[in-house]
Amino acid sequence: PSNGVLELIAPFEPLPLYPVMQRRGFSREARMVGPTEWIVSFRETGIVPDATLAAIAERHPGARAVFGKRGLDLCCGGSNTLDVVARANGIEVNTLIAELQAATMDARA
Repeated sequence: PSNGVLELIAPFEPLPLYPVMQRRGFSREARMVGPTEWIVSFRETGIVPDATLAAIAERHPGARAVFGKRGLDLCCGGSNTLDVVARANGIEVNTLIAELQAATMDARA
């Protein structure tokens, strides 16, 4: 569900899963709890390429700092999607998503 958490317990750190989940709008927290046990929590963020800047900023106020650092305009560009804004500004969309998701994690800490 929205704002839900998916917890995965694995015998290794599931590195190949991270970019897949990131593209689907999930941030992650991973911790090793034993020599062969990892617990990874994926949290749904809604930060995906087709989300608008305005929708992301409304749901995650900490995203505004990332937008400001990158020179992305919420006033006139808030109705544009991350994908459109990233391409227009020469930013790799997955890099921008990772920065935004990191900002949401920092805001919760």
